[in-house]
Formats: sequence, structure tokens, C-alpha cells
Amino acid sequence: MKRVVLVVVVLLSLVALSLIPGGSEQSVYTGMCVKSGDNYAVLFNGSSTILITRGLETGRIYTVKGHVKDGESGPIMRPTSISQGGSMKLEEFRGVYWSRNGWYLFSKRGKLRLAGPLNVTPATEVILEGVYYNGIVYPVRLLSKSPTRGPRNGFPWMFEGVVFSRRTVWNGSDRVTVYPPHGTELVIGTHVRVTGMVRVGARITVYASNVSVLGYAPEVPIEATKTGEMGTGSCLVLRGGDGLIKLNCTNLSVYGAKANTGDLLKVRVLNRGTSMICVRCTVLKSRREMPNGICSWREGKLGKVHGTVEWVKRYASGFGIANVTNGECSILVKLPSSLGFTPSKGDVITVYGEFVLYRGVRSIQPAMKRDVCYGRC
Repeated sequence: MKRVVLVVVVLLSLVALSLIPGGSEQSVYTGMCVKSGDNYAVLFNGSSTILITRGLETGRIYTVKGHVKDGESGPIMRPTSISQGGSMKLEEFRGVYWSRNGWYLFSKRGKLRLAGPLNVTPATEVILEGVYYNGIVYPVRLLSKSPTRGPRNGFPWMFEGVVFSRRTVWNGSDRVTVYPPHGTELVIGTHVRVTGMVRVGARITVYASNVSVLGYAPEVPIEATKTGEMGTGSCLVLRGGDGLIKLNCTNLSVYGAKANTGDLLKVRVLNRGTSMICVRCTVLKSRREMPNGICSWREGKLGKVHGTVEWVKRYASGFGIANVTNGECSILVKLPSSLGFTPSKGDVITVYGEFVLYRGVRSIQPAMKRDVCYGRC
């Protein structure tokens, strides 16, 4: 009778153990939560996954302990304890961080999607450790960050420079074509920080997501400017125009200014390497105030002549000369056909131009039609 009772107790014990999932032994698992719902979570430890019958926070590392059983798609754990953190193997990732329409890491492995944002500005070079699962990087720790080294095709880039035109920014070594965001205007002469995606071809092009104005290009005397610097000073106009002029204080042509030959300007111009562009140019003294230089001719100098035409000679080529006098002084005025100006004897004219020698005779050479007129101008 005692033997029968003992057999029954053993059988009942075995039945009870079979009802406990995984038996009486409990397993410990450390992994990154890569997916979660109200009553489940998937952990990944770098090589395998396990389903947990509890909801957890995605992107965090957990250490769980519990009973494990085999499910249709892998092991399932009913946890008895859960704690955040734990030691697990992490992978290192290097690239450029980007956060437009999601979070990404542009690297040699391609464009990697991040599970969450990094505490760095977009277009920053980073080294981080994390877990890679199902096409997504789950960052754990940021090891280093630094500015982007330079433009790479298809990568984000952040750089600073001086605006040369509505589509060009000088970064100190290259002219970068920039397409700013809608509603943003690039103002010539401003110092800006540009963040965007790069396309490298015959030129460097950046499709900007953000443009920040940091200030203006550094100012120096116009005679001492280098590319990307703002030049200031007072200059005489050697050749006037409506958008392109020549000044006596620089060998570079100046765009964006309207002035007459002989005007004295106060200028604030940006040196663009091969030319300058006027940011603010105002007339300090009109050429009308120049003295009559017919009696004070100096070769190579810019001057003004006012007097009466004594005679005019026109050659078959269309080129002509006129002799102009004022008191006891006289001078020849060179009249190329391009001027379209043919005075007659007795006309009173005013001429602005460079004092030169023509066949050994003191002369003045106007550069354009607006530099000669009847009467005073």
C-alpha cells in the first residue's frame, strides 16, 4: 500500500513540473530592445533574438531573467525579472549624421537608418557604438564628434563662407554653388554657415536645408583685400559705367556700381578673386567739380578738359581728332568712331579721360560716349 502511494506522488510531481514552461530552470538574456508592443518585446544581442512577454522601451538594453520555451518563430521568455542595462557586444559605426525626414548615418556602408536622434548638429562626423538589426542602427553611446572634413558626393556637409552671389559661397578655397531653402536669400558679403547635401561634379553643389548668417566678411583697406574680404576706401572712377566700372585703387573690375568717369566714390566692395562687387558705393564728389586740366596736363593721369573746338580732322578709318583751346592752353581730343561724337568748329565741349601723348602732342582720350558732351557735363 505504501509503495502505491509513493508512485502516485512521483507521477503527480512530474505532471506539475511539465506545466511550468521551460521547467524549473531560468535563463538570463541581455539584448537591445528592437521592437515592442503592449505585451511583448523583441530583444537582440548581436547574433540572436528572443521574444519577451512584456512591453519594453525600444532602443534600450535590458537584462531579463525567466523561463524560456521554443515558439514557432524562436525562443519565448516569460520574464521573472527585468533590469535596464547590461553587458553586450556593440558594433562601431563611423559616418556623417543627418536628421532630415528621419535620422541617418552616411558611411562607407551606405546610408544607415538610425533608431533615434543623436545629440549633435546635422552634418557632424561621428563615431558611435550600437547594435545593427534589420537595417537599423540602434545607438548606445557616442564616442566622438567633429566637423565634416570636406565635401563628398552624396553626403551631408556643413561649411562656412562668404556669399559672392545669390547662388555662390566662397569657403576659403572653392566657389560652392548653393541652392538655399525656399524663402531664404543669400546676401552678398555676408558670412554664412550652410548645411545641406552635396553633389560633386564639374563643380561643388550644395542643396541646403539650412543657412545661418554669422556676420559679414572682414573689412580691410581696398588696396589690401584678398579673396573673400571686404574692401573700403575712397577711389576715383577711371572708367564709368552702369554696372561695371574701373577704379584707381584696384586692378580688378568692379561690378554692381553706377558711376561716371571722374567721380570720387566711397566704396565698400567684396573681393571675389577675379573681380570685385559693390556692396555699397556712393558718390563723394561728382566729376563736375573736377578742375579744368587743359593747362595742367600730366601724362597717365585722369583729367577734365573744357574749351572751344578750333578745328576737327576726321580720317578715312573713322578716327578723328579735335583741337580744343581755353585761353592760352590747347589740347588734342582723340575721337574714335565708337564714341559717335563729331563736334564742329566753335562748339564748346567738356571731355573726361586719360591724358596721353598722340604723335608727341598733348592729348586726352575719352573712354566712352558719356565722357564727352557739348557744354558742361
